[in-house]
Amino acid sequence: MIKEEKPQSGAEPPTLRPARNKTFASLLDGLTLTVAGVLIVVIFMVYMTQVSFNSSIDWKDAGFEGGLMYVCTVAFYLLLRSYSSRKGRGTEAYEKAAARIERNNEEIVRKGYARHTREYCRAWEEEELNGAREHVLADAGIKLAEFNGEFCKYNKRELGEKFPELSAFQTKIILRAKRIK
Repeated sequence: MIKEEKPQSGAEPPTLRPARNKTFASLLDGLTLTVAGVLIVVIFMVYMTQVSFNSSIDWKDAGFEGGLMYVCTVAFYLLLRSYSSRKGRGTEAYEKAAARIERNNEEIVRKGYARHTREYCRAWEEEELNGAREHVLADAGIKLAEFNGEFCKYNKRELGEKFPELSAFQTKIILRAKRIK
């Protein structure tokens, strides 16, 4: 599908950005954990306040406490998610995957495949579309070539007129396959 070409002269392979300063990342992790700890204390304090269920309840305070609890919980989630993400990037598995991606990128550029990305993506999309349609059509016993050649250009009414031998189930499956994009 894609032929191998020689790289153009003067073309440089892309390079990775320089590694981050580990001390800044450590400082950021420490601050994240500290803020998360403070949020836990705030959530605990809001949770431990006495809530009385009587007719003289102050809805303004209850709303404020509920809103504060929600904001603290969401902030706690976001902080720990970013912390976990940074820690995950430091693992050996992530480093191996990043190195493999970089090697693949260099090979794609070196062999001149980068300018064929559009054709590759179109071919991949066509293959995925045909696979999905073939899977749906298999339930009705209709081949993909038959669908593409005869059925795909007609709506429900026209299918019934031109192909009276199709069952209601087959017509439904053909229309379902047409909706796959």
